[in-house]
Amino acid sequence: PWVKEAFTRILGFEPYPGTVNLRVDPSEVGDALRVLREAEGHRMPPPEGSGFCAARCFRGRLRTGLKAGLVIPEVEGYYEDILEILAPVNVREALGVSEGDALEVEIFLGPDSAEKES
Repeated sequence: PWVKEAFTRILGFEPYPGTVNLRVDPSEVGDALRVLREAEGHRMPPPEGSGFCAARCFRGRLRTGLKAGLVIPEVEGYYEDILEILAPVNVREALGVSEGDALEVEIFLGPDSAEKES
């Protein structure tokens, strides 16, 4: 429940259960990925004693303007080439995407970025 509440508060929508995992090619987006990994984002500390990992979350948008979010688990050795995307709907169904399809995502790095207005 704390995860759902935190995502809803930070992202401005209740996320559809689960994430869409995007594999990115670091050789193509290396600089952008580095900037993303170093950005502050919205910190999500887990409840004490819960056993869950901390994470950072970012607001974003998918093509067609669909609101989205990105969650980065703060786990040692977590996959550097995977981005976990959240949305208020089933992304695969809403956008008609399948395994292996390209998906354009815009991520807002600052916790107080202007995207809150859009």
